[in-house]
Amino acid sequence: MLKLILCFLKNIANETAIEEISKFDGPLISSRTIVAWYKTFREILFNYFEITNPIQKMGGPQSIVEIDEAKIGSRKYNRGRLKEGN
Repeated sequence: MLKLILCFLKNIANETAIEEISKFDGPLISSRTIVAWYKTFREILFNYFEITNPIQKMGGPQSIVEIDEAKIGSRKYNRGRLKEGN
């Protein structure tokens, strides 16, 4: 398990992690197992950082939040309607 955690922290790919873990232990671990454990580790880290550094919302009673408007659109193969303005 410690080898798997180390592989996750070093950001090692699944196939390489399988090779690293089974290098000394013998039996291979399946790719599905590695993916499941990596997913669990990501969730744990996400929850830890969410608790320690909560995301604060913008604005509030005494602050002004400015919103810029953008006109974003594209036409493919000169089809669709042309958007007017800047």
